[in-house]
Amino acid sequence: MRLLIAISLAGTSMVALAQGAFAQTAPTSTQGGPNGATAQPDAAGLTTDQDTVGGGDIVVTARRRSEKLQNVPQTVNAVSGETVEKLNILKFEDVSSVVPGLALSSGEGGVNPSASLRGVTFRVDSAAPPTVALYLNEAPVDASILFQAVFDIGQIEVLRGPQGTLRGISAPSGSITVSTRRPDTSSVGGYVNMSGSTRGAINAQGAINVPLIKDVLAVRVAGVVDQNDVDGVRSINGGGKPFDNTLAGRVTALFTPTDNLSAVVMYQHVDQKLSTFRQVAGPGSLGGGTANAAPGYNGPAIAPSDRLAVAAGPSTAHQYYDLVTGQVDWEVGGQKLSYVGEYLHSIANLVTAQDFVNQVVRYAGNQPLDQLGIRTTQELRLSSVKPVFGLIDYTVGAYHSYSVGKLELGFPASFLPGAFGPPSAQSPSSFDSRYVLPLTVTGPTRLSEMSAFANATVHISPRTELSVGGRYVISSKKASDILGVVGSGIIAVNVPVPASFCTAIGAIGSTYTGSCDFPVPTVGTVFSSNVRQNEHPVLYTASLSHRFSDDFLVYANTGSSFRLGPTNTIGINNASNDPTLQRLVYLPSETSRSYEIGFKSTLFQRRLRLNVAAFHQDFKNYIFRTLPTPYLSDSGTSVTVQTTTFTAPVDAVVNGIDVDATLQLGRNFSIGASFSYANSHIANALAPCRDSNFDGVPDTGTATVAQFQAAGQSIAMCKSKASISQSAPWNLTLQSEYSTALSSNVDGFVRGLLNYYPTNTRASLNFVTRSYGILNLYAGIRSPKGEWEVSVFAKNALNTQRLLSRDFGYFDYNNLSDTFGQSGYNGVTYTPQREFGLNVRYMFGSR
Repeated sequence: MRLLIAISLAGTSMVALAQGAFAQTAPTSTQGGPNGATAQPDAAGLTTDQDTVGGGDIVVTARRRSEKLQNVPQTVNAVSGETVEKLNILKFEDVSSVVPGLALSSGEGGVNPSASLRGVTFRVDSAAPPTVALYLNEAPVDASILFQAVFDIGQIEVLRGPQGTLRGISAPSGSITVSTRRPDTSSVGGYVNMSGSTRGAINAQGAINVPLIKDVLAVRVAGVVDQNDVDGVRSINGGGKPFDNTLAGRVTALFTPTDNLSAVVMYQHVDQKLSTFRQVAGPGSLGGGTANAAPGYNGPAIAPSDRLAVAAGPSTAHQYYDLVTGQVDWEVGGQKLSYVGEYLHSIANLVTAQDFVNQVVRYAGNQPLDQLGIRTTQELRLSSVKPVFGLIDYTVGAYHSYSVGKLELGFPASFLPGAFGPPSAQSPSSFDSRYVLPLTVTGPTRLSEMSAFANATVHISPRTELSVGGRYVISSKKASDILGVVGSGIIAVNVPVPASFCTAIGAIGSTYTGSCDFPVPTVGTVFSSNVRQNEHPVLYTASLSHRFSDDFLVYANTGSSFRLGPTNTIGINNASNDPTLQRLVYLPSETSRSYEIGFKSTLFQRRLRLNVAAFHQDFKNYIFRTLPTPYLSDSGTSVTVQTTTFTAPVDAVVNGIDVDATLQLGRNFSIGASFSYANSHIANALAPCRDSNFDGVPDTGTATVAQFQAAGQSIAMCKSKASISQSAPWNLTLQSEYSTALSSNVDGFVRGLLNYYPTNTRASLNFVTRSYGILNLYAGIRSPKGEWEVSVFAKNALNTQRLLSRDFGYFDYNNLSDTFGQSGYNGVTYTPQREFGLNVRYMFGSR
């Protein structure tokens, strides 16, 4: 019933204002728009009028030149900075609420964020390159940079389908380009925006624009201070409150000494501190095990709706980076020469609480990870300003990127006898950290890529164009993994001598009656590997479009993509060099081909915009992350059955459709809807599986060493049609805004944003997420000319509560279930809490 009410609200009195109604529109005048609104330069430097009646023309740079969205022969979603402000989008992952089919995850504990699109879920733990490429001011960036802070945004564009011929990074599912607001060389301006909510969240951001030399040189300074409680999950075992404290600043300079030359340089610094807890649900420990632990010793029964954790301490992160981007454009002889460069320096100090189910009482199982990264990218391209001979637009160029990274990961490899009290009477409440074997993994990595690219668009007729592009890539990777024991532990051994004799037999003392403590010395490196990969793929795109009228375009396009195959040298023991396991260590590179057909239309005197696209994509050696799977582990000294998660190459296929519609009912009232559907799965290919009798059909059992050896296999492989997405197969987005004049100086408005997700069987194994909708509501007053705005909002206004995912099986920390019984807790995710808030915004000058 609440969902029907939500749809009714979003579809009538709070009907949707789709992306087009919020996105930037083409100019009718540079002197001001309707209601006296001042036209502003967009992210590409164009002058746009936000208030054009009938929705106007959305301007995008999807093909590296400014053009109307309705002229681009591919699916593109544009989200303007105005949309970001109106919908109080303060976190980058919330952009997915206005772009259906886009899944943005901030990652567990706010680290390792990711983006997924068109039915392909990107798993960070696969160690593969992303499936969606991300750019900030045309320079490629890591996901962590965009997810840390959202402020002073010009425009966000989501390009669907294979990318890589016009922009630097090959990506099979699409790309997201984010443009920050550029300085205005003609007038002073700026804004201040303050937001607070009932969850204790405070966000203060603003910018000021100052022309230093009128029409020649200007500087824009922007910044944000953001504090929030992340997902609000707290631990019943202390550890403080969860928090996300982010401080970020940006300085951008624009230099235009002549009409044909411009240079813009941006420097951005972000400092983020996080403290989070992994949410759990379940009855608590089932007890038992060899230690005969008491049921429920690690915590009480917890429901998902409780939004609680049981970890003894939080996962923490301190991430900071410095980023410089620059772009120079010089028009000469009817051509444009452009340069885009980037320098990035990033540092992350992370501590992950591995024992989030509290199997070891009062011990979080902290796993420290320190990361350092430096990257430079450079691109030089030459393009036509006007069609050559009136027929051909072209772009040619070269791209180079180089990055070095280093990580150091520490973790307890195993608990030695004595870690939980006397070996004969173990207890999860008697942990002694001296009886731990500590290991570290260090992994220096170097990546370099050089490429040459070209694209030509032939205007066959005034209404027909053919575009063809290609890129030749030389990709190189050098990585090392070094596993070593970095500290000494001790081990308790039962001995038939009094404790006073322990030192006489080489022990270092005695902690428990009837046992002596012997040292486990530091042994240094226990495993190392060096990996070199070199690939020379050729990528292509091609599109053919025809405009039957000024308001109706049909098109077909195709394209290819490439991702460098990852290596999994740590965690798979294969001393016998089993060929099947070997193929799961060094994966071949992934390739794909995509095909899309669609149309773009504006109808009813440009009051209705309707865009529809259907697509198909084939993957070869798709980089697939499996569920925990048993295998025959050969360390060289022993053969055992272990369970781990593999990354495997499989063939896969995706079919889908995207629909975007906007209807302008009047000057102050718009409705619209966006829909995305994707059916993606493995193409009946072999993948690692749990198959205890080796009949090729997955089951729930685990084969013994003897059964593996009798079958002549080190791992079972089954033909699979499993989904390669964890998202629901489709989702629907509705947006709305209605405004009216309350007086000559004040306008009133209401807005609505509804996201609907159907039943999802793909979020996690043996679990179904029921259908649900999330409704956000906004209402307030503003100046007719846009100088100020005061609004209140309710996010998840109907307090929708749904369990979104649940880990497969009760979590077992470091194989302790045999000792203390199953933990009784699953890691879970849940819909966001209902949140009420107030937003105040003041703008002046060029803003």
